[in-house]
Formats: sequence, C-alpha cells, structure tokens
Amino acid sequence: MITNLQVIRALAALAIVFYHTDFRLFSDVHTDFTAVRIFFVLSGFIMSYSTRKDSRNFLVKRVVRIVPLYWISTTLILIWGNLGFTNPYRVLPLFLNWLIKSPFQILVWIQQNHGLDNQTTLLALVKSFFFIPYINSGGNIKPLLGIGWTLNLEIFFYLIFALPLKISKKYAPILAIIFIGTIELMTKSLECDLTLCLFYYSQNIVWLFVIGIICFYIWDAVTEKTTKKFKGLLLWSAIFLAITFFVLNLTPIAEFSVFVQTIFYYIGGYILPALVILCTVLLQKAGWQCTWAPILLLGDASYALYLTHTLFIETFANIGQHFPLFDPKTSPISVLLILGMTSLFAIVVYKKVELPLLKYLRIKFVT
Repeated sequence: MITNLQVIRALAALAIVFYHTDFRLFSDVHTDFTAVRIFFVLSGFIMSYSTRKDSRNFLVKRVVRIVPLYWISTTLILIWGNLGFTNPYRVLPLFLNWLIKSPFQILVWIQQNHGLDNQTTLLALVKSFFFIPYINSGGNIKPLLGIGWTLNLEIFFYLIFALPLKISKKYAPILAIIFIGTIELMTKSLECDLTLCLFYYSQNIVWLFVIGIICFYIWDAVTEKTTKKFKGLLLWSAIFLAITFFVLNLTPIAEFSVFVQTIFYYIGGYILPALVILCTVLLQKAGWQCTWAPILLLGDASYALYLTHTLFIETFANIGQHFPLFDPKTSPISVLLILGMTSLFAIVVYKKVELPLLKYLRIKFVT
C-alpha cells in the first residue's frame, strides 16, 4: 500500500472543507488548493495500481466502497437540514419549549418535515442516489448532496475502466484512455445537448483521470533503485513543488490578464495535481514514507469527511449570523473549529459506520 497517498487524501479533504467555509485569504483568494482535481488524478492512479494486481469484481468493490456511505450521508443531511437542525439558534429554543410544555409537538414537527422539501422530489432523490445527473431547481447539474457531483464523474470513470478490464487486465488503463478520448470526440462531433453529455463527456476535468493513469505508468517505470539514487534530489524537488503549489494557489489571479489567467489555469489545474501525486508516490518508492498514524487515519476517513462536512459548515454559518465569532466566512477561529470537528466526526463515522459496513458488504458481495 502506498501510504503517502493517504496523506494526500487527508490534506485534500481538509482543503475542500476549507474551501466550503468560504473563508478568504489575503486579497480575497478563495481556493480549495486544487483538491478536487488532485482527487481525480489520484483516482486514475489508484484504479490503475489496484487492478494491476487484482481486477476481480472491480465494479462490485467500487460500489461497495462508494455507494452505501453516500446514500447514508445524503439521507442524513437531507433530514437534518429539512428538520431545521442546521439552524440550532432557531430550532433548539423551540424544542426546549415543546419539551417542557408540549412534548407531543415535537412529533408533529417531525411528521410535518420528512426530510424532503418542495425542491426534493422523489425523482431527484432517485437520480441522486443512482448518480444520474440532472438540472436542479437552481439551474445547476448537481445531486441533492451537492458535493456528489464529483461522485457522478467517479462512477462514470469506473464504468469506463470496467469495460477494458474485461478485455485485458494489463492494458486496461491504456484502453480506458482510448475510450475516454473516443467519447470526448463523439460528444463534440455530435454537439450533444443532453444533460448526460454536458455533465459527463464535455468536461475537461475528466482528463484528470487520464493524467492519473499516466502518472501510474511513470511511477511504474521508475525503479526503486533509481529513486533511491536520486533520493536527495527528489526530496528537494518535492519541497520546491510544495512552495510553488502554495504560491500559485494563493495568488489572486483575477488581477492578471486573461492570457496569464489561462496559463495559471492549466498549470494549477492539470500540471500541479499530476506532479503532487507523482512526487508523493516516488518519495515513498525512494524511502520517504509517512508513518504518522493520525494523518493516515484521517486519510482513511477522508471519504466520510468529504461527504459529511457540509452539515457542520451550514450549522456554523447559521449560528454565525447571530454570533460573528462562529461565522466561517470571516472568523479564522470558526474555520479551525470546523476543520477540527469535521475531522473528528469523520473519524467516528469511518470507525463506527463505514468500516463495519465495508467489512460486512465485502464478505457478502465480494468473492
């Protein structure tokens, strides 16, 4: 196992949490440190790496890994939000008053709010659960759990990757690249206006999966002997990359010309995520391996962190309207509290829900 990638998972998940707080740095810089893109590159690498040794039941394994916790998180956040618990400043006094004077009113409240509002139709719920993109009431192509848009793309990639695995385990990643390229060309030539085409096939971000596959082949081609020979150079390169990464992500590019912004976009959006993953895995091959248990545990819990963090952010945002200290948009203390609480909650979910569920489902469905 490449444990260094768990570190990247943990840091990328935290970066996404930070981004969703809407807190601004320096000259109004709002960044996720290209975390979503890093996750896509990481996915391309991991699928190539994991299936090289064992490609049996590929889709079943991915469904077991992705779907149950996504369904649970979507349901939890829908019910929690529509029952009003993301606004405790309003709801808690009501509940306390009812608890003292009329406990039955609590049941009435729950009965009236089933976790579904006017915008949350049954069809939207089904489409969200089964990763079918659709245009919501706000005109965006997002599922009910907004961050699930990335999972729609992940599922698309898994389906694309599963087909070539049936043809050749060894060359499946290369065939997946060909399939993605073919779909891209077909979509553009047909000028497809369907939601599926717009969301899946016409986004340049899909090519990050391909970049992840290329990173795997580069990593696979570089021998352990070579990495250890240039161990020092590799470490200094990683330090330089880290500095460059933060400088580019913290630079207010809106102040530059369109040409410079375009360069920043391609470097920061495609080259840097690839270099982060490639440098991370080469460092471990050279002997620079992270073994710090807390960060590795957070890496394990990164999926739970990704799925559940918006619950905390919405709650803090509502509280922050009355108490500025807790407003994540303006308060660094609030941001730190959110990062800490979401991380702890994710670890609990991972240990008490996700891990037991994964063990059960793998025994049940993965042979």
